[in-house]
Amino acid sequence: MPLLDAGEWDEDTDLALAIAVKWGESDYDYTNEDALLMWRWLIAYAFNREQREANGTVTVEWRPGEFKECAVYQGEYGAINLYLNSCAE
Repeated sequence: MPLLDAGEWDEDTDLALAIAVKWGESDYDYTNEDALLMWRWLIAYAFNREQREANGTVTVEWRPGEFKECAVYQGEYGAINLYLNSCAE
């Protein structure tokens, strides 16, 4: 589960969602921390996707020389880009 929490699969939606489905179907005895991690990722992913559809994306430099297309969150008083582990291309 640490790779999911680290955003390793945020850019590969199909793989990440397949992992979530397999996790749910598994008989493995996951810890409460594992369950929290999965739900937190699903909520963050859904929010990011919603913001991408509602407000579009911007290109940001998230590491020196490395650019990502990131969702934009737009509120009543301003906007921010959602990036780092919430990026998706």
